[in-house]
Amino acid sequence: MSEDRERQDQMSAGGNQQSGELVYWWVPRGEERVFELPGWSAETRQLVRTLFAGSDVGHRWEGDKVVVPGESRDDAAALLDEIVAASRPQLDAQADRVGYEMVDWPQHEVELLRQTLTDKEIIHEFTDDEELLVYEGDEATVDALFEELGLLGPNPGVELDGETLTSLLNDLYLATDRLSRVATDPDAVVATARSVV
Repeated sequence: MSEDRERQDQMSAGGNQQSGELVYWWVPRGEERVFELPGWSAETRQLVRTLFAGSDVGHRWEGDKVVVPGESRDDAAALLDEIVAASRPQLDAQADRVGYEMVDWPQHEVELLRQTLTDKEIIHEFTDDEELLVYEGDEATVDALFEELGLLGPNPGVELDGETLTSLLNDLYLATDRLSRVATDPDAVVATARSVV
Protein backbone atom coordinates (compact mmCIF):
# COMPACT_ATOMS: atom_id res chain seq x y z
CA MET A 1 0.00 0.00 0.00
CA SER A 2 1.41 3.42 -0.92
CA GLU A 3 2.03 6.09 1.69
CA ASP A 4 -0.70 8.29 0.19
CA ARG A 5 -3.26 5.51 0.12
CA GLU A 6 -2.38 4.45 3.65
CA ARG A 7 -2.79 8.01 4.94
CA GLN A 8 -6.04 8.43 3.09
CA ASP A 9 -7.37 5.13 4.42
CA GLN A 10 -6.42 5.97 8.01
CA MET A 11 -7.67 9.29 7.53
CA SER A 12 -7.47 12.15 7.27
CA ALA A 13 -7.50 15.42 8.74
CA GLY A 14 -9.32 18.41 9.75
CA GLY A 15 -11.55 17.75 12.67
CA ASN A 16 -14.11 15.50 14.24
CA GLN A 17 -17.25 14.93 12.22
CA GLN A 18 -19.11 13.47 15.20
CA SER A 19 -18.71 16.70 17.16
CA GLY A 20 -19.90 18.82 14.24
CA GLU A 21 -16.44 20.13 13.44
CA LEU A 22 -15.44 20.77 9.87
CA VAL A 23 -13.88 17.69 8.32
CA TYR A 24 -11.94 17.23 5.11
CA TRP A 25 -10.05 14.40 3.52
CA TRP A 26 -7.93 13.85 0.46
CA VAL A 27 -7.52 11.00 -1.99
CA PRO A 28 -4.62 10.35 -4.37
CA ARG A 29 -5.26 10.56 -8.11
CA GLY A 30 -2.11 9.94 -10.09
CA GLU A 31 0.32 12.74 -9.32
CA GLU A 32 -2.46 14.87 -7.83
CA ARG A 33 -4.30 14.98 -4.53
CA VAL A 34 -8.03 15.68 -4.43
CA PHE A 35 -9.34 17.36 -1.27
CA GLU A 36 -13.01 16.88 -0.45
CA LEU A 37 -14.92 19.16 1.93
CA PRO A 38 -18.08 17.27 2.90
CA GLY A 39 -20.75 19.31 4.60
CA TRP A 40 -18.90 22.63 4.37
CA SER A 41 -21.23 25.57 3.84
CA ALA A 42 -21.09 27.71 0.72
CA GLU A 43 -19.74 30.58 2.82
CA THR A 44 -16.94 28.44 4.22
CA ARG A 45 -16.08 27.04 0.79
CA GLN A 46 -15.79 30.59 -0.49
CA LEU A 47 -13.36 31.29 2.35
CA VAL A 48 -11.33 28.29 1.19
CA ARG A 49 -11.28 29.64 -2.37
CA THR A 50 -10.09 33.02 -1.13
CA LEU A 51 -7.40 31.46 1.06
CA PHE A 52 -6.08 29.26 -1.75
CA ALA A 53 -6.19 32.13 -4.24
CA GLY A 54 -3.99 34.21 -1.96
CA SER A 55 -1.50 31.40 -1.39
CA ASP A 56 1.37 29.96 -3.43
CA VAL A 57 -0.31 26.56 -3.60
CA GLY A 58 -1.05 25.59 -7.19
CA HIS A 59 -4.60 24.29 -7.39
CA ARG A 60 -7.79 24.05 -9.38
CA TRP A 61 -11.40 23.46 -8.46
CA GLU A 62 -13.55 20.59 -9.65
CA GLY A 63 -16.97 21.48 -8.35
CA ASP A 64 -16.58 21.57 -4.56
CA LYS A 65 -13.29 19.69 -4.60
CA VAL A 66 -9.86 21.32 -4.69
CA VAL A 67 -7.11 19.53 -6.62
CA VAL A 68 -3.42 20.15 -5.92
CA PRO A 69 -0.13 18.61 -7.09
CA GLY A 70 1.05 15.75 -4.88
CA GLU A 71 3.99 17.72 -3.59
CA SER A 72 1.61 20.48 -2.40
CA ARG A 73 -0.51 18.15 -0.31
CA ASP A 74 0.87 19.24 3.08
CA ASP A 75 0.66 22.94 2.17
CA ALA A 76 -2.96 22.53 1.10
CA ALA A 77 -3.77 20.63 4.29
CA ALA A 78 -2.19 23.42 6.35
CA LEU A 79 -4.49 25.98 4.73
CA LEU A 80 -7.55 23.85 5.43
CA ASP A 81 -6.37 23.26 9.00
CA GLU A 82 -6.43 27.03 9.54
CA ILE A 83 -10.10 27.12 8.63
CA VAL A 84 -10.91 24.07 10.74
CA ALA A 85 -9.16 25.64 13.75
CA ALA A 86 -10.98 28.95 13.26
CA SER A 87 -14.33 27.14 13.17
CA ARG A 88 -13.90 25.57 16.59
CA PRO A 89 -15.85 27.05 19.51
CA GLN A 90 -13.88 29.70 21.39
CA LEU A 91 -13.85 30.38 25.11
CA ASP A 92 -15.94 33.28 26.38
CA ALA A 93 -13.39 35.81 27.59
CA GLN A 94 -15.83 37.02 30.26
CA ALA A 95 -16.31 33.55 31.78
CA ASP A 96 -14.23 32.09 34.61
CA ARG A 97 -11.32 30.17 33.13
CA VAL A 98 -8.43 28.03 34.37
CA GLY A 99 -4.94 28.07 32.86
CA TYR A 100 -2.35 25.31 32.58
CA GLU A 101 1.25 26.23 31.75
CA MET A 102 2.38 23.91 28.94
CA VAL A 103 5.41 25.78 27.64
CA ASP A 104 8.00 23.14 28.64
CA TRP A 105 5.85 20.09 27.99
CA PRO A 106 6.87 17.51 25.35
CA GLN A 107 5.11 18.26 22.08
CA HIS A 108 3.69 14.74 21.75
CA GLU A 109 1.98 15.07 25.14
CA VAL A 110 0.56 18.48 24.24
CA GLU A 111 -0.84 17.09 20.98
CA LEU A 112 -2.31 14.06 22.76
CA LEU A 113 -4.02 16.32 25.28
CA ARG A 114 -5.24 18.68 22.55
CA GLN A 115 -6.77 15.82 20.56
CA THR A 116 -8.38 14.28 23.64
CA LEU A 117 -9.95 17.59 24.63
CA THR A 118 -11.31 17.94 21.10
CA ASP A 119 -12.63 14.37 21.05
CA LYS A 120 -14.38 14.91 24.40
CA GLU A 121 -15.77 18.23 23.13
CA ILE A 122 -14.18 20.23 25.94
CA ILE A 123 -13.87 23.80 24.72
CA HIS A 124 -10.28 24.95 25.10
CA GLU A 125 -7.67 27.30 23.73
CA PHE A 126 -3.89 27.44 23.63
CA THR A 127 -2.46 30.93 23.97
CA ASP A 128 0.61 32.26 22.18
CA ASP A 129 2.46 31.65 25.45
CA GLU A 130 1.52 27.94 25.25
CA GLU A 131 -0.95 28.15 28.11
CA LEU A 132 -3.97 25.86 27.96
CA LEU A 133 -7.22 27.60 28.91
CA VAL A 134 -10.47 25.82 29.80
CA TYR A 135 -13.65 26.83 31.55
CA GLU A 136 -13.47 26.63 35.35
CA GLY A 137 -16.34 24.16 35.25
CA ASP A 138 -14.20 21.74 33.23
CA GLU A 139 -11.20 21.94 35.56
CA ALA A 140 -11.87 18.65 37.38
CA THR A 141 -12.40 16.81 34.09
CA VAL A 142 -9.19 18.21 32.61
CA ASP A 143 -7.24 17.43 35.79
CA ALA A 144 -8.42 13.83 35.53
CA LEU A 145 -7.29 13.67 31.90
CA PHE A 146 -3.69 14.41 32.85
CA GLU A 147 -3.67 11.29 35.01
CA GLU A 148 -5.79 9.20 32.66
CA LEU A 149 -3.46 9.90 29.73
CA GLY A 150 -0.36 9.33 31.83
CA LEU A 151 1.07 12.73 30.99
CA LEU A 152 4.42 13.36 32.64
CA GLY A 153 5.00 16.99 31.69
CA PRO A 154 8.38 18.71 31.72
CA ASN A 155 11.30 16.96 33.38
CA PRO A 156 11.63 18.70 36.73
CA GLY A 157 15.04 17.18 37.41
CA VAL A 158 15.98 15.72 40.78
CA GLU A 159 15.27 17.82 43.84
CA LEU A 160 17.03 16.88 47.06
CA ASP A 161 16.70 18.49 50.45
CA GLY A 162 19.78 19.57 52.42
CA GLU A 163 20.14 16.45 54.56
CA THR A 164 19.71 14.00 51.67
CA LEU A 165 22.08 15.96 49.45
CA THR A 166 24.70 16.17 52.21
CA SER A 167 24.51 12.43 52.81
CA LEU A 168 24.79 11.68 49.10
CA LEU A 169 27.82 13.94 48.65
CA ASN A 170 29.47 12.49 51.75
CA ASP A 171 29.05 8.93 50.44
CA LEU A 172 30.44 9.98 47.07
CA TYR A 173 33.45 11.69 48.67
CA LEU A 174 34.31 8.65 50.80
CA ALA A 175 33.92 6.24 47.90
CA THR A 176 36.06 8.27 45.50
CA ASP A 177 38.69 8.75 48.21
CA ARG A 178 38.98 4.96 48.54
CA LEU A 179 39.18 4.60 44.75
CA SER A 180 41.98 7.17 44.59
CA ARG A 181 44.04 4.85 46.79
CA VAL A 182 43.01 1.48 45.38
CA ALA A 183 41.34 1.83 41.96
CA THR A 184 40.30 -1.83 41.95
CA ASP A 185 38.54 -1.76 45.34
CA PRO A 186 35.19 -3.44 44.46
CA ASP A 187 33.33 -2.01 47.46
CA ALA A 188 34.41 1.50 46.54
CA VAL A 189 33.31 0.99 42.94
CA VAL A 190 29.85 -0.11 44.06
CA ALA A 191 29.57 2.75 46.56
CA THR A 192 30.56 5.29 43.92
CA ALA A 193 28.01 3.93 41.47
CA ARG A 194 25.24 4.00 44.07
CA SER A 195 26.00 7.58 45.05
CA VAL A 196 25.68 8.93 41.52
CA VAL A 197 22.68 6.96 40.32
